[in-house]
Amino acid sequence: MGSFGDPLPAFAEIMTLQGATRLLRWPAHVEAFPLHRPSWHNYVVDLVGAGRDDEAERVARRALQLYPDVLDEGEGLRPLRERLKRREPARATLSANEIERRVGRVVDARYTLLGVQAQSEGQVLFHGLRLEDGVQVTLRWLRDVPPSAARRLFDAQRSAEQLPAACARPIDVVKDEDGEWLQVFRRLVGAEPLSALVAAGR
Repeated sequence: MGSFGDPLPAFAEIMTLQGATRLLRWPAHVEAFPLHRPSWHNYVVDLVGAGRDDEAERVARRALQLYPDVLDEGEGLRPLRERLKRREPARATLSANEIERRVGRVVDARYTLLGVQAQSEGQVLFHGLRLEDGVQVTLRWLRDVPPSAARRLFDAQRSAEQLPAACARPIDVVKDEDGEWLQVFRRLVGAEPLSALVAAGR
């Protein structure tokens, strides 16, 4: 699953290398530190720069399962973004009305969805209640990530040994009646899910 330690020393060392030498280091590095978004981004950038398009596409697909926005930056990645978009039809996302209809559901017989706390193009945060003890929680659903990939990401984040200071630690992962996985936090107030902080480089 990876070490989940501090990726920055190894990342900084790799970034001092050039060409094929740097490319040789990326595979082991992203396996050791799968939650480090900048590593995935730079790995793909280096593959594209080396003209290894097929390999770049394969690595990009893996990276996108963890971070749906990992290819958003960089003009040099535009052809890859467009190619992936053509080859993979967009996964249907829920409309606003469909999201609202989820409110009131009991998920996994343990959590009630009380309302929509916040949402963006990539995720929806639901205000919820843990039925066992009445604790308020936030449940996070990734809108454009397939359930299997969401489960892998949530499990990896929950098992991470170290989190940034402002980052909320996930307390549970649950599956709803539609087969979608949701990540559970104690109610988020002034804290952010792990991937949001990692994606921002914080």
